[in-house]
Amino acid sequence: MIFQYACPINDITVDKCYKMFDQLPVDRKNKVGRYRKEQDRKRCIVGVVLLRYCLMKDFDIDEHIELSYGEYGKPSLAGHPKIHFSISHSGEWVIVSVGNTVHGIDVEHSHDQTSDMFDCIFTEHERNIAVKLEDKAADDYFVRLWTVKEAYAKLLGLGLNKNFTEIDVADKEDKIVIYDRSVLVEDCIVSQQKIEEDYWYTICAEDSKDNIGELETVSFEDIYEYYIALQ
Repeated sequence: MIFQYACPINDITVDKCYKMFDQLPVDRKNKVGRYRKEQDRKRCIVGVVLLRYCLMKDFDIDEHIELSYGEYGKPSLAGHPKIHFSISHSGEWVIVSVGNTVHGIDVEHSHDQTSDMFDCIFTEHERNIAVKLEDKAADDYFVRLWTVKEAYAKLLGLGLNKNFTEIDVADKEDKIVIYDRSVLVEDCIVSQQKIEEDYWYTICAEDSKDNIGELETVSFEDIYEYYIALQ
């Protein structure tokens, strides 16, 4: 099973986040210290805290975690090579997924300034669709495609090092399918949903027997209380 959790952060204070600061790996503690904006510090802390919550709750792993990184920066759990995770955040949402299957996730907020980036991420086929859409529909289309492409790039372990114009996203028999450099990616499952007004979320996973669970919303307070109860 790939477990998925979403945590809203707008109502969380930085002071409350720092209650769990000691649970962060050393590199993430340093990363928090480099952020100037409060919202960025909260996202960084909540992402790892949410990861720890999932590991304790669903995998019975109650230990201090450390992260290792691939060639292109993809994080993994040191000492647990069979467990894969992905973290994404945008606006007020932080989302974490954990499972035994290689996967990637992305959440994004729809916004108005998308046309300048069309050439950076769209294939010719996608641009031909986008130019026919009204403003709001074009914004949603942009964000929906972006989340698919970034989630797929995370699955590959490339992240933003992947050229998004090599990835073509299409609908086929009520499913989202991906073409990478014009070749259909047959061993990938794509699931997408709208989690709130103007927020789109996508998970891309290797096709396996590991089911993708429902996205569950959990508050930071619930995470904190769960952790304290185990101590």
